[in-house]
Amino acid sequence: MSSTKDFADQVPVFHGSGWITWEPIMKAFLRTKGVWKYIDGLATEPTLGVIMELEEAPVPPTTKEPVQPGPKEAESSQEAYNNNLAAYNQEWKEHRAAMATWRAENYEARSYNHKTQAEYVKAKADFDEGNDKALGYLSIKISRSLYHLLTESASESWTIKINTQRLALPSYIWIG
Repeated sequence: MSSTKDFADQVPVFHGSGWITWEPIMKAFLRTKGVWKYIDGLATEPTLGVIMELEEAPVPPTTKEPVQPGPKEAESSQEAYNNNLAAYNQEWKEHRAAMATWRAENYEARSYNHKTQAEYVKAKADFDEGNDKALGYLSIKISRSLYHLLTESASESWTIKINTQRLALPSYIWIG
């Protein structure tokens, strides 16, 4: 712990000049803190996966349950009644199977959405924490006069600083 703290003390505050010497020291410091991936863009902001919309959720089968045939009428034949009862039993069996399938698919879809959202929330919180740490380290190691270069993205802030410093560096002309 003390070696990292000592190393932090060795990183000078950047005032706008001396980028060539400051940049590798700051880069090493950010690596020791484990936030360099937020600066160089290797850590990408997570995106929410495919969430099933309510309109896309499995449609329930008809909720109308089959009607059981009434008591056998005196003048109807036993065979007709048995056929009606068999048809009713078959419809009821198909209805229960359709409802069970729909419940399972609906549960799966909602469960998937819940899992996807939970994973996204955790990944987003982890990314935001790392990005905030990287921005914090950058902000304490640059002069207040350069705070206007910082954005909400650590990677973008570093890139802006690099581009600003490249413009400020003298260009050398080789005459050959």
